[in-house]
Amino acid sequence: MLFYRLVFLTFILVQLCYPSERWQYSLDADLTVALNTFSSNWKSKDAGSLAWVSKMTVMVKKRLYEKALSETTIKLIFGQTKLQDKSTKRWSSPEKSSDDIQVQSVLRFDIGKFIDPFLSAHLRSQFVDNRRDTDKRYLNPVEFTESLGFARDLIKTKSITWNTRFGCALRQRIDSDHPLPKDTVGHTLYVLDIVKDGGGEIVSEFKFLKPQTLMVNSKLKIFSAFISSEATKKAETDFWRYPDVSLETSVSFFLTRNLILSYYYNIIYDREFDKMPRSKQTLGAGLGIDLTSGK
Repeated sequence: MLFYRLVFLTFILVQLCYPSERWQYSLDADLTVALNTFSSNWKSKDAGSLAWVSKMTVMVKKRLYEKALSETTIKLIFGQTKLQDKSTKRWSSPEKSSDDIQVQSVLRFDIGKFIDPFLSAHLRSQFVDNRRDTDKRYLNPVEFTESLGFARDLIKTKSITWNTRFGCALRQRIDSDHPLPKDTVGHTLYVLDIVKDGGGEIVSEFKFLKPQTLMVNSKLKIFSAFISSEATKKAETDFWRYPDVSLETSVSFFLTRNLILSYYYNIIYDREFDKMPRSKQTLGAGLGIDLTSGK
């Protein structure tokens, strides 16, 4: 477990410290807040609510040497919701509504052919694991993916970038608080669970940017395992063989320079978790910033 974390950090630090041309960067972030309250004599006794979501995406890239391009992306999302009691009008404690941490680093070699080789490392986790109210954990669970293969730019203009990567990948999912099925007296035991698998991966990313007007980011990721440690732990099922699919789309429309309307949608299919896809979406208006370095 520690080995994979060290490999991931080393992969990124080597690129960050490489002495070459200056970094190019972009940062977009927004904060949306929705609040409604009612007085105690409101006839219908409606309850108030407070919800906030903050999103930030940072991308840094530079050419390490003539034919190697490094690009690292950090995506952070966190949000909470508070509800008001209809009778007492007291506010509840904040409950997590959005939580996502993603770090991706890609090293691509421009060899001037139809496709280019690449190496990549990806980390995904969350700030707070609140499956147990009495014992919350942080930065858990964690998923590491190391992949190599070939990349191809389908569209690359000043405002539109669409590229696809395909190749082989190794994935490790580490859950330090994994719940086991309840025992005969109804107790749940939480244990350390590590899943290792390897297979094929396809990642397609689409970006559209019109500064201070519209920004669209969409990422499709498909992972299909060929081998897995789950094969020996769950011999009665083969759900690990089903492809894992994730689609993330975010749209930001700038009403003014710093006032934006944002939409985020994420759908995930993981047969080991559920036979139906899971989805979440956020729509809101709030404050946002969009910074991009010069060429």
